[in-house]
Amino acid sequence: MKMPFQNLRTIWVMVGCVLLGPAITSCEDPIDVDLDEGTVQLAVDAFLTDESGEKRIVLTETTPYFDNTTQRFADGATVRITDDLGKVYDFQAAPEGQGNYIWEPDTADTNFGEVGRTYTLSVTHNGNTFEASSTVNPVPTLDSVTVEFREEEFGEEEGYYATFFAFDLPNREDYYWIRTYRNGVFFDDPTAINVSVDGAFGSNGADGFLFIIPIREFLINDDSDPYKLGDEVRVELWAITEPTWSFLGELASQLTNNGLFATPAANIRTNIVNADPNSDVKAVGWFSVSAVSSGTAIAGQ
Repeated sequence: MKMPFQNLRTIWVMVGCVLLGPAITSCEDPIDVDLDEGTVQLAVDAFLTDESGEKRIVLTETTPYFDNTTQRFADGATVRITDDLGKVYDFQAAPEGQGNYIWEPDTADTNFGEVGRTYTLSVTHNGNTFEASSTVNPVPTLDSVTVEFREEEFGEEEGYYATFFAFDLPNREDYYWIRTYRNGVFFDDPTAINVSVDGAFGSNGADGFLFIIPIREFLINDDSDPYKLGDEVRVELWAITEPTWSFLGELASQLTNNGLFATPAANIRTNIVNADPNSDVKAVGWFSVSAVSSGTAIAGQ
C-alpha cells in the first residue's frame, strides 16, 4: 500500500516560462529536492464477512510514493481476532506467504461474523501490537439480480445491463457497500466504489424503501463495456458501520483525485491503533466485519 508523501527521495518540479507574442515558447528547469525519509508503517487489509469458508488478512508495509521497488510484505506477525464473548480466532501465515494470514473454520466454527457481535483484531509485528474493532450490523435480503439487453442509446453501448433489487431495513440508519463481480472478477474501478446510506446517498427519507436506481443499477454497470452474453454478474450487499462507510468514501476521493483541479493528497483515516497509548509507532489500513447477502444472474438467461 503506497502512502502519499512519505519517504520521498527526489521530486522534479517543472518551472514553466511563457512568453507572450506571435511566437510562444516555454522552458522547464528540473529542480532536485531531497526530502526526509519517512517512517515505514504496517498496512492492514482486513475486510471480513460472515460468509462460510476461509478468512484472510493481508499485512504489508508502506513504501515511498515514488518507490517502484517490490511491495514489502509484513511476514512473521501474530494475528488473532477475539469476539465480545471471548472466542479467539487465531490466524496462521498462509502457505504462499506474502503477508497473507488465514483462519480456516472447522465443523464447530460456523458463526463467525454473527450479527450483533463485536470483533477485535490484534496484530503484533516488530514488537508493536495494533488493535481495531468492528461490530456486525444486520443486512437486508438481496431479493434478485436481473440482466437485460439494451440497444445503443443515450451514451450507452449496446449490450447487457444488470440491476439488483433490495429494500433498506426500516426504522434504523444503515450503511452499505455494494460490490459487483463480473465472471468472478471484482469490479474495482475507484470511480465506482458503491456505498450507500439507507439505500440512497444519504439520510434523506429513503429509510425502508427500495434502493435507488443509481445505487442498484448505474454503479454496477460499465456503460463503455456492458456485460456480454453468458457473463455472470454477482452483486454482494455488505452491511458496514458508519466509520467504514466514511473510510471508503475517503478512499474513493483520494483514488480519483486527479486532473487540473486535484487537491493535495491527504492521509486516509484508519481504525488500526497502537495498543500502547504512549507509543509513536502507527499503522494504516482498516478492519471490518460485515454480514453479506448476494445474488447472481447470467446475461441472456
